[in-house]
Amino acid sequence: MYPNLKKGLVVGLVAGLVAAALIFGLCVWASTWPAFSEVSVTWSFRPWWRLSNWLATLIAFVSVGLVFGFLAAFRPDVKSKR
Repeated sequence: MYPNLKKGLVVGLVAGLVAAALIFGLCVWASTWPAFSEVSVTWSFRPWWRLSNWLATLIAFVSVGLVFGFLAAFRPDVKSKR
């Protein structure tokens, strides 16, 4: 049984993009929180274009995309073979 690379790539890209959008949205949302002290968590996300926000998004994209893509590529077809 050979892996279906096209299906794995498409599913991996879609799942990775969804995860990246969620993580980046969370980073942007967290950057808008008011800072109550000098060591508030919100300072780690400000400004929203900070490199660490993009790096967290990239890590989420790659990790989720690889897992879902691998699982989709090696999933057997469920069509009946008549």
